[in-house]
Amino acid sequence: MYSATYCPYCDEAKTLAKSIKGISVGTLELDEIDDSVKQALIAKTKQRTVPQVYVKGEFVGGCSDLKALNSSGKLKAKLGLD
Repeated sequence: MYSATYCPYCDEAKTLAKSIKGISVGTLELDEIDDSVKQALIAKTKQRTVPQVYVKGEFVGGCSDLKALNSSGKLKAKLGLD
């Protein structure tokens, strides 16, 4: 997950991801590193907002997208936990 330390949506996404048993959550705080990573993400996803959530290398979207996947039960399936 690409995140920013000051972002409440990032905090919400991190909390949700960490609440799922059986997975490891990796987070890179974009406001704490070189801007080139953020620019590369923008080029790849065409999205300037954070969080940017990836599951097994696949971009799944931001906080709302992660919550929707979780609510529908599809997140655990993507994670191989179903």
